[in-house]
Amino acid sequence: MELSTLLQLELKRRQNKNPRYSLRAFAQSLNQDAGTLTRVMKGQRIVKHATALSVMSALDLNSETQTQILETLAAKRMQRTSKRIPMQNMGTEVFENIFEKTNIHLLASLRLRKFKSKRNWGLLAHSLHITEEDLLARMSSLERIGAIAIKGASVEVIAKNISTLPIPFTTEKRRAIQQEFLDDAKKAIDEVPFELRDNCTLTIPINSKDLLKIKAILQKARNRINLISEKKSCHEHIYNVSMAVYPVIL
Repeated sequence: MELSTLLQLELKRRQNKNPRYSLRAFAQSLNQDAGTLTRVMKGQRIVKHATALSVMSALDLNSETQTQILETLAAKRMQRTSKRIPMQNMGTEVFENIFEKTNIHLLASLRLRKFKSKRNWGLLAHSLHITEEDLLARMSSLERIGAIAIKGASVEVIAKNISTLPIPFTTEKRRAIQQEFLDDAKKAIDEVPFELRDNCTLTIPINSKDLLKIKAILQKARNRINLISEKKSCHEHIYNVSMAVYPVIL
């Protein structure tokens, strides 16, 4: 849910209980300026992370709702500040069609200059360890859902830098692809020279309330990495970047 929508609904709920309840009183209850709150509710202002946390704390929202709102705000900030292509939030329906490891690698590979031309699609199929027939079938499927556009002997990728963050639940497909990526990460430890990869683990004690802050930091890191990717129009390699936070002892 959008923070603006949630605030509108909460104000209406309070006004239904007390018709004399004002926007100013609502702003005071949230320790916010009334004018600023009005712009937020109208979608004219994107609040800072700390402000969002303060407002949500005052509204006593559950952690799942808070996480969803923070992720939505982070995506909006990305769209506002980046002059290049932002990470694209993938809806559930498109997610089910695209979110398969080979398709993800295919979409990224089609953005490399050497694979944009049809004459190199045989090499692309070989690089992805699939047949040319499978490659063409996948491309046809991706074109049908609007992820790519095949133009004669070349292809344009429409669905760039895909993010699944707005999907606040785990599907079987998401679980399976996450396991595949983890398997690849483990394999890279043995097979890829250290100078071509990075692996690190941080094990820390935290307060449960800080989990939202940590997830927001990871989201900012993803967005910054995405910006680095978009600063150049010519790419040479395809990399997976994996970040995870999970409990060890509850």
